[in-house]
Amino acid sequence: RLEIDSPSQDAIIRDLFKNEQAFTILRSIIDYGWLPDETPVVVDDGDQTFVIEGNRRVSSLKGLLNPRLLPEEFQNKVNKLTEGLEPLTEIEVLVAPDRASTDRYLASKHTVTTRRPWTALRRASFYYAQKEKGETVEQLLAKYPNTDIPKYIKMYEMHRVALSLEGLSPDT
Repeated sequence: RLEIDSPSQDAIIRDLFKNEQAFTILRSIIDYGWLPDETPVVVDDGDQTFVIEGNRRVSSLKGLLNPRLLPEEFQNKVNKLTEGLEPLTEIEVLVAPDRASTDRYLASKHTVTTRRPWTALRRASFYYAQKEKGETVEQLLAKYPNTDIPKYIKMYEMHRVALSLEGLSPDT
């Protein structure tokens, strides 16, 4: 499915970073760790193992271990982000019996959108609930880097104020 002339592993990794936003996945792994609900699917093909699903995640892990595999514009960024970071060298994968058996799975993952992002108010409720359970804003900021926690807390509180006004419906 990748449109590259040389299907070597290194060329695939470079392509995924240049054209498929693999750096976003790498950054997410650094910020949130390895998420077990996104387990790569592989196929053993004799003496080689091919990643069928999860190419960006696996490429990101390889880039974390060896930034020289990445396009030059990402190498320094990754070197800085990984200073003091404990490398992740092993992950669990699902092994499919063959490529053909993964077709329906791949189609369901990439051609049908079943996950919906939360609305801003639902995100606000998510973060506010954690604050109500005793986490401080500083703890939430550390737990969810690159997320504007104060904005969501304020949004939730303003929504509660709006709901308390007479004559306003929840939709308004």
